[in-house]
Amino acid sequence: MLTTAAVFSDHMVLQRGKPIPVWGTCTPGEPVTVTLGGEKRTAYADQQGDWMAVLPPMDSREALTLTVRSGPEELRFSDAVLGEVWLAGGQSNMELPLRDCRDARREIRLSAGRNIRFYTVPRCPTEGPEWESAQRDSRWRAASPDTAGDLSGAAWFFAVQIAEALQVPVGIINCCWGGTSVS
Repeated sequence: MLTTAAVFSDHMVLQRGKPIPVWGTCTPGEPVTVTLGGEKRTAYADQQGDWMAVLPPMDSREALTLTVRSGPEELRFSDAVLGEVWLAGGQSNMELPLRDCRDARREIRLSAGRNIRFYTVPRCPTEGPEWESAQRDSRWRAASPDTAGDLSGAAWFFAVQIAEALQVPVGIINCCWGGTSVS
């Protein structure tokens, strides 16, 4: 069965100006072809079924479809963009949601026009069925009045500054969990 890592979903942000790795699993030894914005690369799954294809660097773009194919199987991810991707990691100070920050109502109201997207890393301390389920359910979300209040406040204000300064889409991968160690 063809899969990609959980971080690949509709509405994803991929880093502009750098090689773009795309990875996942499929039948060992099978070719996997990845296509994005007219670029195409093929990789082969190793003996464990793991594969990685690396697309060349591309400039900021919007409204792309990432296609991953292996034999008769195909995965399609729509509304992908190329922009800036940043990791927001930490404990409770990074976890504090935007809805609990100063000027929250204003920021939430204006969120839809800012071209900011978030991926929240699922919280699961060990691999297993619960972890696999959490991974399957995780996805990128475009900031909007319906979603922005749940996002990390610190990451939100950082993303707004980057988006305004660079005039490109911004993606935040939010990996925070209050009271935990960095490991």
